[in-house]
Amino acid sequence: MKILTFNFFFTVFCVIGCSIQSINLCIWYFNYKTRTNVQVIVEQYFKLPNLALCIRFNDIVNRTLWHEYGFNDSDEAYGYETELSLPTVKQIFDLTPPVEQLVGSCYLRNTTMALYFEAKAKKCNDYFNMTKFLFRMYMCYSMQSNDERLFQFESITRDIEETNILYGIYFNTNSSLNRTQTILPIVYSRNEGVIPMISRDYAKSLTTRQMERFPRRIKYNDFFVHYRNFRIQKLASPYDTLCRTDRIQCKDKCLVDKLKKVDRHPSSVNTVDTQVNLKPISLMDKGNDTIISWNNEADEYCSKLCHGNNCYTEYSVTNIVPRLTLPLKDRYFFEVDMADIPTISVISLPTLLFVEFVIYLTSIFGWWLGFSVMSINPIKLYNSRGVKHANQKSVDRLKKRIWTLESKLNTHFLLNQSIN
Repeated sequence: MKILTFNFFFTVFCVIGCSIQSINLCIWYFNYKTRTNVQVIVEQYFKLPNLALCIRFNDIVNRTLWHEYGFNDSDEAYGYETELSLPTVKQIFDLTPPVEQLVGSCYLRNTTMALYFEAKAKKCNDYFNMTKFLFRMYMCYSMQSNDERLFQFESITRDIEETNILYGIYFNTNSSLNRTQTILPIVYSRNEGVIPMISRDYAKSLTTRQMERFPRRIKYNDFFVHYRNFRIQKLASPYDTLCRTDRIQCKDKCLVDKLKKVDRHPSSVNTVDTQVNLKPISLMDKGNDTIISWNNEADEYCSKLCHGNNCYTEYSVTNIVPRLTLPLKDRYFFEVDMADIPTISVISLPTLLFVEFVIYLTSIFGWWLGFSVMSINPIKLYNSRGVKHANQKSVDRLKKRIWTLESKLNTHFLLNQSIN
């Protein structure tokens, strides 16, 4: 009785312990927690990055066409703010020069990346896809290389004269007015598409006034463009990072639809659409309570609608270094250098993988209940049944022999008794 009672309570103890550990393990796994893995990657192979040059659009407008649209020039200290609030998005595209007119020439490398040579403007069109897009108060001109090959890091260092330079582009920024120009260079990843989507891609803006160095008042117009690559990769639902692949596109579309009600286009949305007959929000709208209030409400609504993080973000931090002074007015030369530090990659990983979950769960059952995968081996089970069957036959034969021997002994005993 005592043995049966002990076996009962010991079995209950094992079942409770197994249940507690199994429940805690399931809670851990099904909370879908993540951990962060930071990697520093020295890339030996890479694709050529994209380059865009953004210029405050009223610095490069066609002034003749500007006057035909009925707009007046403003030469005040901050008169550009007034000019920025006048045209619609469509008019801004019409008033600014096309990409082909802005690009003067480019410096490229041959197929082996070992030689650095100059190409004229028309030839540059064969090497780059050129796109024009509007970003806040800037008209931007992006250059995306048509070369999809992976280039080796060491191949760029073979050129003795222009070591580490990937390519260079001359931009003609002929200003229609005698005013300070504002230029914003950008290096961005090819994975972002035609235009950059992440605001961190943008470098600090340069102005012609900042380019002058006292006391010699040297105006730099030849620059190195350095960049650093960053990658952030998160896990989609149900993991706790709560990322989505279309967050930027969702919010941009939401803002555009909301601000149409006040006849405005959101300045934070980069656009290549040349047919938008809405004015972009400008600094002059700060005094319009209706527009500012609606803009804030739209931003709050769209942030909630398109909540979460981007599942994959790749961006480049751009840095500009003055190099030389060229005797060319309103012409700037930008040379894209190689990434100056290794790529920083931040990856979200599951705290507990499914394989680990299965291993831990089976270990719990094995520890508390004596469960083993080997115990359900079909071959072993089949062999054990065969052995059991064979053993039963042996027992039957043995019993038969014992019965035969007992019969013979009884017969012999009876004969001896009759003789005596």
